[in-house]
Amino acid sequence: MYKVFIADIAELAEEVTSVEIGYANPESDLISSLLKNTEATIAVLGRVSFDFSKRFMLDSTKAIADWSLLSPGHDDVYKTVIIEITNAGETQKYEFSNVFVISYLEQFDEQGGFFKLVMNLVRPIEVVIGGDAESPPDMKSDDDEERDNQRREIDTYTTIIKDESNQFKGNFGEMSADIDVESKGPIDPKTSEPKVPHVTATRVGDSRVTGIDDSGHQGIDGIYKCDPPPPAFIIVEAKYGKSNLGKTYADRNDKSKGKVKQMSDPWILGGDRIDKYFAIDSKDPIDRKKAAKEMQEFRLAWKKGLVQKELAKVDAQGNVTRTLL
Repeated sequence: MYKVFIADIAELAEEVTSVEIGYANPESDLISSLLKNTEATIAVLGRVSFDFSKRFMLDSTKAIADWSLLSPGHDDVYKTVIIEITNAGETQKYEFSNVFVISYLEQFDEQGGFFKLVMNLVRPIEVVIGGDAESPPDMKSDDDEERDNQRREIDTYTTIIKDESNQFKGNFGEMSADIDVESKGPIDPKTSEPKVPHVTATRVGDSRVTGIDDSGHQGIDGIYKCDPPPPAFIIVEAKYGKSNLGKTYADRNDKSKGKVKQMSDPWILGGDRIDKYFAIDSKDPIDRKKAAKEMQEFRLAWKKGLVQKELAKVDAQGNVTRTLL
């Protein structure tokens, strides 16, 4: 027995004949995992009723068809979908967010009609048994705590940051860029707006700036891993106010190589800039192993042309404007 609820669209039960849920999580080689989407696909099959006493089904299929025709940039393209599957008296509930339509098909013959709705999402599914989530909803990771600290600092210094030191302005810009990139994901090269469907971006490597008076970063400001790619990674340089990309030594340890523009390929690859960012010299063996893995993924993605370079300009209100480099 199935129940399918699509927020603001339809609630289906007896009309549904089958539901298929596929969750792909590739565990193959590194490049394959970078190139392949990590996503869930939901296929719902059901009957289209001709009985006007069951007009709800007719209205629902029309609403589903209308949903399937929305353009990718439309505000209503993403929906929450809840699926209940009952078998032998036990009900398993699947909750999905940010779901969009891949395809919708209706066919008819002398006996009646049927529909097939295929949906997709780019985030892992959450399984709920008996109505309760399997993990406590209020648990926060270290990254969540650090993001909260960043938001508090940004809120505290918004509008007054213009009167602070260059160090404070630089940290304000980096924290604002972190929040923007991780909440919006990479920008689309065609539109300069966040990609549709949504792509998550999670900071990797060097620890983030969480305080306005932190010492800050020398070199690369931020690298973020994307799910699903492309791009596999974003590398971002944050600039506050009217600051622009400048020229610095390609290799800080060998100044004879001359100066190059920030965020150019020679600058990113120059010297030990990437090694320093991923902190592979950490004294903690666990941190060192994690950093080495992340750096290997980044370097492989770079070779495959799967790294997107962005500039994040931040104003005194914490507004972030990102452009491709």
